[in-house]
Amino acid sequence: MPDLVIRFQKPEDWSEPVRLHYWDAEPGGGGSQWPGVTMTAEGSGWYSHTLPGARSVRLVFNDGAGRQTGDLHRRGSGWFDGERWHDSRPEPGAAPPARPAQGRVKASKPQPRKPQPKLTGKDFREETIYFLLTTRFYDGDPSNNFFCRDRIRFDPATGEAIDPHWRGDFKGLIQRLDYIRDLGFTAIWITPPIENRSGLDYHGYHGYDWTRID
Repeated sequence: MPDLVIRFQKPEDWSEPVRLHYWDAEPGGGGSQWPGVTMTAEGSGWYSHTLPGARSVRLVFNDGAGRQTGDLHRRGSGWFDGERWHDSRPEPGAAPPARPAQGRVKASKPQPRKPQPKLTGKDFREETIYFLLTTRFYDGDPSNNFFCRDRIRFDPATGEAIDPHWRGDFKGLIQRLDYIRDLGFTAIWITPPIENRSGLDYHGYHGYDWTRID
């Protein structure tokens, strides 16, 4: 069985070394650990890696510094130039094959390609994420406390509503950012703050109006 040879042309703004992260290699279903295996430089910006005995694979190219391609799939050896696969090494500046025109075609002036935005910051997969339910986290503004409209607790002596279910808010989250940072976390994941189906659905996962904050 022939080997599967994957080649990639490194963009100019990528760091080195170039890495290949792959999974679901067939046959066998093998894969690499992120960020993947280091590819071998072949010159002229091309890098390669050989997967012995493989026929197809799912893969991502990356530079270990936050830059990467989308999820790709390849059956058989090939060259990926950052936009498309080729069965053989593409010539420098080669354009993709044109489709035959049907009917009359009006020529237009070629437009310059917009530069791809550069990623900033670290790879989000390396962050330590603190998960929280905003309304249960910290009360930063008591004036917006809200009694659950489906289950309200009353003081039997005064008949007044007590113990509002919804207390936490964004002000409280902002006030406690230092606390989260001091715990060692570098990112925050909050539950969806959209309008919920009922008063008991404070967690955000029964949302029905994505245009309103609950």
